[in-house]
Amino acid sequence: MLLGSAVPFLGMLGGIGFVNHAAPFVLGLPLPLAWITIWVVLTFAVMAAIYALDPANRAAPGVDPSSAPRQ
Repeated sequence: MLLGSAVPFLGMLGGIGFVNHAAPFVLGLPLPLAWITIWVVLTFAVMAAIYALDPANRAAPGVDPSSAPRQ
């Protein structure tokens, strides 16, 4: 799971050097800004997937999650 959270970091910061050209535009944005914007959205998707797959976030069978005590 920890390795999965490194993917957005590497994509956003590691990949920016490869797309550092102002000439191409994506939806009216220069390529580096579009790259970062795309990775912000992808970061949300990756973190949501990690949260959904994390066994610590699953309720025990037969337990109503709304009645669980808050920490």
